[in-house]
This record gives sequence, structure tokens and C-alpha cells, in this order.
Amino acid sequence: NVVQDVVESFQEQVAARSQTLDVEMGDGATAVTADPRRINQALTNLVSNANKYTSADGRIVIRVQPQDDFVQIAVSDNGIGISEENQSRLFTQFFRAEDEAVREQTGWGLGLSIVKKIVEAQGGEIWFQSVHGEGSTFAFTVPSANIDGDLE
Repeated sequence: NVVQDVVESFQEQVAARSQTLDVEMGDGATAVTADPRRINQALTNLVSNANKYTSADGRIVIRVQPQDDFVQIAVSDNGIGISEENQSRLFTQFFRAEDEAVREQTGWGLGLSIVKKIVEAQGGEIWFQSVHGEGSTFAFTVPSANIDGDLE
């Protein structure tokens, strides 16, 4: 139950900032062939970023959507978003955007590069959409196990 574990681990941080963290599960089996510990790590990094870069009273949503041969997991927020000039380097190790809101947060600029490596090592892909000032969605896929079970 990877998604639920991640949600539970962020309850305190989300509550402290008066944010909401919701989960939307699509219909169908969500069992995957990926290592649950690695998926937990990837999802934790994405939710952590959403929490850090979304203001108080903001919203974070984790969506799990089964597809034919894979499961798509997405983390969306209505946070600060990412400027176009920073988007091409986002998965680069040690890259941190120059935005003041980013610099106020601690970090080494490794989180997204680690997430990308984890997802690709599990046979998946990762991408994002972002509008500066409006928020971001980071989504990744992992191969489906095509058996009953779930990531809830």
C-alpha cells in the first residue's frame, strides 16, 4: 500500500501548512512489477516537493491511473510552478531554480534526478507539466503486473 504509506507520512507536514493532500484512484488493478520501496521513495520525493513549493491552503493530489501495460502515478499541486527557462534542466543533478521561493527551501537539487533514475530503473518513464505561478504535475509510469492488487 505504497500510496497510503506516503500520504500518512505527510499528514503532519500538510496539516502544519493547512494544505490538503488527496488521492484519486482510477478503476482497475494497480499492481506493478516495480520495487515498492523505490516507488515509495520516488513518490515521497514528488510529494515533498509539492509540499515545499505549494503555499499554505494549497492542494496536492496524487492520482493513480491503471493503463493497459502500466500504472501512471501523478502528483499535482497548485504551487509556484516552474518557469520555462528552468524546465529543461529540472532532472539534472544539483540543479536548483533561481526563484526566490525555491532558494528559501533547503535541498541539494538531487530529488528529481533521483526520481528519474528510480523510475527509469523500474522500466518506467517520467514527465511533467508546469505553469509558473499556477502549479505543476509530475507523472510517471511503472509496468503493470497484470494481476489483482493495488498501490492504494
